[in-house]
Amino acid sequence: MQEGQFSWTQYFTDTSQILPCIISVFLIAYGSMRSLAFDTSNAEEKDNLDKVQVINSSQAIYLPIGSSISLLCMFFFSSFFQIIIVFITAGVSVVAFNFVLAPFWKSCIYGICRRRNFTDIKYRCCCNNSCAEAWSFMFSILMVLLWLLTGHWLVIDVIGMVLCTAVITYVRLPNLQVSTYLLCGLVVYDVFWVYFSEKIFKSNVMVHVAMNAAKNPINVAVEKVNIPNSASTFLQYLPHHIQLPGKLIFPSFRHKGYYAVLGLGDIVIPGLLTSFALKFDNFKFKQENPVNKSSLLTINYFRCCLVGYVFGLFLATLFAAVLDKPQPALLFLVPSTLVPLWLLAYRKNDLTHMWTGSFDEAKIKRDIINVV
Repeated sequence: MQEGQFSWTQYFTDTSQILPCIISVFLIAYGSMRSLAFDTSNAEEKDNLDKVQVINSSQAIYLPIGSSISLLCMFFFSSFFQIIIVFITAGVSVVAFNFVLAPFWKSCIYGICRRRNFTDIKYRCCCNNSCAEAWSFMFSILMVLLWLLTGHWLVIDVIGMVLCTAVITYVRLPNLQVSTYLLCGLVVYDVFWVYFSEKIFKSNVMVHVAMNAAKNPINVAVEKVNIPNSASTFLQYLPHHIQLPGKLIFPSFRHKGYYAVLGLGDIVIPGLLTSFALKFDNFKFKQENPVNKSSLLTINYFRCCLVGYVFGLFLATLFAAVLDKPQPALLFLVPSTLVPLWLLAYRKNDLTHMWTGSFDEAKIKRDIINVV
């Protein structure tokens, strides 16, 4: 936006500011519910529960250090690591798409089978889990190819959303203590690399790595191979560089060329805390009401984290506009979600249990089964 034409109303009602809030809140809420549903449905199946990754105290403490090392490697040796990361991202995206979309395809195929009155044999052949996973796999391959062939921001956003959902679903914070270690450590990591790295490395390391485009592996392969002229005419339209789906890009439809960027970590990290809060809400409700089902009125900690996330995102957006420079979003998102969660837990006398207690419903059921 040009100087002298800045309007707070236009700024906060622009699509580049509204969409990050709506989409990130949706991803956090949906991922948290998928995580709870996964634990509940697989509570007695140890093999499925072993697929999840539970972060312990050591991992929570060392994760910011490992992230800093990875960031420096990407900063100094970007040309070497970028191609590797593109292939890793493509593989992980296929797996994430398959996980997120398999239930959707299963519902669609099941509905088609019901409407066409398939026999049991046809149903087993066409409407089973393998068929749904096959459709999800083909769609995931298509999306990854679209990313490599077009590099369009919308495809990058879709892949980023799927990755966020998969991580929030499969990664667990066991208690508030580990959550505090992880989130506070990542705040220090985010603040240092955004605010202070430029004084040491003469460049903002975080922004440089986040916005640095990677070489398109298709173009790299084409340069090494002799191809017919007809194919080379098509390949010249391929993007030579593509953005990695480590962020969500939100262009402004009001101001051409302006866009907002939200890192996936700014969604996933508060999302893991929100998922933890939802599981505690579910556990506490079932302890007090073993027969009834929980409702929106009973998920107090979950709502607390979501409201805190919206407020923190608003503060990050406000400071970015006032200072006219990128801000470490976790500096605003972590206090706005973690501190209210502490205060609410203290007020409800749940802080001690939430801090170190083991309340995961799936783990409790599994331990009971092992004892029996």
